Amino acid sequence: MAGSLVVKLLLPPPPSCNPPSLQPSPPSPSPSSRPSSAHSFASHNGSLSSGCNGHCCLSSDSDTRHWRIRVIMGPCRWKYCGCPQGNCVTDSPGQVENCDECAHPMAYHEEYATPEPTAILAPPVPMKFPPAQIFNIPDINLPVAERTELVMEIFERLEHFAIVRINGTPASGKTTLMSLLIRHLMNNPEDHKLIYVLIGWAPNKVESVGGWAKYLEEQTGVNGFNWINHPGYLFVDEAQQTYGDQEVWAGLFKAVSSTSRCRVVLFTSYGSPNKGSEGFFVPRFRQTPMTFDPAQQISLNPDQTVIPDFKPVGLLLNEHESLNLIGHFMKDRLSSIFTGDISEDFKRGVWQVSQGHVGLIISFCEVLGRLQKLRPYRHSDLHWQIICAVVFKEPAVLFERIKGSQFARGLPSCDVLQEPAVARVLKEAVLSPRGLNKLSYVEGTPEYQALYYIWRNGWLHAQAIGTNIEYVFPTDFHKWFCACVFNPADSETQPLPYQSPLHLAIEVVKRFNPHQLSEPKRAFNRDTSPLEDQYGKEFYRCIDEILRGRILVSPEFAIDYGTQSGSLDFYISDMKWGIELLRDNDRISEHLNRFEPGGQYHRLVQENNMKQWIVLNLTTKRPSKKQTGDCGRLYHVVFTNNFRSFEILHADLELESAFSLLENHSHLFLS
Repeated sequence: MAGSLVVKLLLPPPPSCNPPSLQPSPPSPSPSSRPSSAHSFASHNGSLSSGCNGHCCLSSDSDTRHWRIRVIMGPCRWKYCGCPQGNCVTDSPGQVENCDECAHPMAYHEEYATPEPTAILAPPVPMKFPPAQIFNIPDINLPVAERTELVMEIFERLEHFAIVRINGTPASGKTTLMSLLIRHLMNNPEDHKLIYVLIGWAPNKVESVGGWAKYLEEQTGVNGFNWINHPGYLFVDEAQQTYGDQEVWAGLFKAVSSTSRCRVVLFTSYGSPNKGSEGFFVPRFRQTPMTFDPAQQISLNPDQTVIPDFKPVGLLLNEHESLNLIGHFMKDRLSSIFTGDISEDFKRGVWQVSQGHVGLIISFCEVLGRLQKLRPYRHSDLHWQIICAVVFKEPAVLFERIKGSQFARGLPSCDVLQEPAVARVLKEAVLSPRGLNKLSYVEGTPEYQALYYIWRNGWLHAQAIGTNIEYVFPTDFHKWFCACVFNPADSETQPLPYQSPLHLAIEVVKRFNPHQLSEPKRAFNRDTSPLEDQYGKEFYRCIDEILRGRILVSPEFAIDYGTQSGSLDFYISDMKWGIELLRDNDRISEHLNRFEPGGQYHRLVQENNMKQWIVLNLTTKRPSKKQTGDCGRLYHVVFTNNFRSFEILHADLELESAFSLLENHSHLFLS
């Protein structure tokens, strides 16, 4: 029957009513004396004996009278499953069992067809299915980015590793991706594995039932220690909640390998790029933390190191996926508000602002539909220039609207931003385009704890750069939000006392601390990543002292180049100035070309959003080659005398100015 499960069980009737073939064997000293009509389960070898009336067979131990029941059902009703007959052995008819042939629940099989009942029918026993087991395709809010390439790549990696972690900040599309993976499985005729979904990991409940293995048994019907050999998919959403349960990591996740029958997908909102556990503090548990292969993880951005074995994929939508989602969303959700055409430059602008962050795309478009100042444009074609002119000029209004959207889960609240240590760390992150490193802070200090807190909440995202881990804003929009919060409200009424970006840069370098630059481990360690570069860190620190938070990079100026998005190192919005840093004569021509036609920053110049700009080359090696052509905006900052002095040289190596640096002094007199 399609609507219910009816299991026909042959119960042991009184001896006078039993058919001869079903009479229990009398006690006998040896198995050889048992009548041939009584069949033990071992003799069946997975199939029915002809002497079992084609239905059920009971066997017992005459001493213990312990009955085992073989249940036979009809064909499996699981989509595309070709199992012709359900078959399992159980100790209790009320116990949830899976078919020995296809591994699907016996409840998903049709009633066993028999012309006439051959025995007494037991009353139907209600079956209890594991709460985590999935039988129906999950509902997905439309429109949705199908993420076909990402979905297929995840399953490809599951075939190699059997366990994969999806790590992304809040509202980055992890839960929707899980639904897409489940939908693919249930529509796939070649995969009949069972599907289970756990939402989070409740430590109190895990402890109350006797540990992780019992908890998995309660939720999935399979004891945790048996999961490795269970033919099923286990999806764990909010799996960062398991980080504190080292037993489930040691007992299950670390034990899963390519030879395991199970497949495990963990969705986490934060985590170390290479460790299974948190990876921030020194391990507090004796178990060795799980180390993930780079290909076992999917993060926000594609990891190019997996090439050529795997395709680099990430949670952030690519350009094609973003443009499609934006177009469909505006048409399906906002067509009654914006009745004109949605231009390609609008869709491309939203993509550049969001950098493919699906939660930001949806929330940003929803906010546009509610903004009062866009009402005059609702019946005309929507262009990105309108958004730049109306929306980004009043960021406070935009952020106030964003607070009520799903994307707000990925932004720190005002209360959090008022915590001094949190504010200091996020402020430094705003000033550090290449990210922060926990080694920059002394363990146990408020800033070290604040970075940990910020990372755990997903406001900064951890990513691996070589052997280092850096903490960066998930998108430029996250960075812009924090920059606007820390930007003084009266900045527009206080003009900067500098005539050009060069004069500003000179004042910044004059505040450098030579001790910070000359310390050997920092100045000359070529194994350190760019974020450990003391030139840049000193520049970030000192320009903040001068501008006092007036460095603002708006997503209006997001630049797209290849597979990356970024912005100038420094954009001073009040003056429309730009400053680009390079170090030790590295790729001078490339940095200069970014401002030329066809370059990444040329749009800012072309649209008069950047009136003046310079490129600073910070180095200890005096350049020997003059830069010819239009290089008037290139300046070399050459440090000498163990960083106690510096010279500013023009592109043609002519001296602009020279200064000595002071050590262990206050900068107050420079303010």
